[in-house]
Amino acid sequence: MTIDQILKMPIGQKFGGFDLTIKTAKKKWQVNKTWMHQVCLMDETGEMLADVNIGQYIPLHRGTRIHIIVAEVQDNEKGKKLYIDQFDRLTMTVPEYEAQIGSAEDDWDKVNRGKVRHGLICALIRSGQIKEEDIPLGSGAKMKIEALVDYIMTGK
Repeated sequence: MTIDQILKMPIGQKFGGFDLTIKTAKKKWQVNKTWMHQVCLMDETGEMLADVNIGQYIPLHRGTRIHIIVAEVQDNEKGKKLYIDQFDRLTMTVPEYEAQIGSAEDDWDKVNRGKVRHGLICALIRSGQIKEEDIPLGSGAKMKIEALVDYIMTGK
């Protein structure tokens, strides 16, 4: 189900069984003992306002994907909005989480290696061992610099 399809539905139409992403999380308010959270939902076809029954005070956040179980199209001053009575936050499996953590560690390693490489090249230029006009460096110089980066990063 897409935002475009939802906007074409009549007021009062109830449905569920699809996922959407929260573009922005807006105001929260309490009705008796139940908390509501207004969000803007989005997908590749558009965006729309939604009031989400979050039950207890556990706010929703931008970028969260939610699985909508029970929703209803409602009238709004600016057109239509969605009232979401039941939903579930989408979570990841342990292997997905471990892959994401591994990917982040790889990214940090690349960033750190780049910073070390930058510092080495700046030091070599300042000391006169490399001239700026010699950049880009030949493969021999690159191999020596990478060997120094490896030594700095690992101590070996």
